[in-house]
Amino acid sequence: MRLNQFKIKSKLLFLFLRGKLGKLPKTIELPRNSENRDTILLCFPFDEPSFRVASYSFRRLGETRDLNANYILLIREEFKNMISFRHGEIIMLQTDKNEITEDSIDKYRDKISKYNISIVIDLNPEFSFNMSKLINEIPSKLKVGFKSRFSDKFYNLQLDVSKTGFLERGYHSINQMIT
Repeated sequence: MRLNQFKIKSKLLFLFLRGKLGKLPKTIELPRNSENRDTILLCFPFDEPSFRVASYSFRRLGETRDLNANYILLIREEFKNMISFRHGEIIMLQTDKNEITEDSIDKYRDKISKYNISIVIDLNPEFSFNMSKLINEIPSKLKVGFKSRFSDKFYNLQLDVSKTGFLERGYHSINQMIT
């Protein structure tokens, strides 16, 4: 485990020194009831148990909210038959061992960059360096993720589910925030 943390710290230091680790704004304004349509990017978990919980928690996304939001979902290609979503777009991710490959970050960033993303939400309960790096490269007002040792570098808003131990409560909080 220490080797993995050392590798992540080294990668973070490298990104910081190259100026690739963006500064997050100190104040956050949630884009509510704006005249423009907000575009919300949801990055679904890579592991199947967490994906199932997330897909159930967000099964009614877009049905009850007014039409001021566009939704874009990033999901693993292996899970495409496990979700039904009619209120936005789905971008399929090809992953390697439950992780986006380093080489594919640019490809997905380019796909996402055609949208004007207001909010990026990472639903992965475990820290994923490559996913966090992709999220870092997406310009948006608000970036939401789960609290981890390295999450301060990537997310403005962090949810801590370690105290309750229930991932569903974190997803419920996110759902309330965006609906």
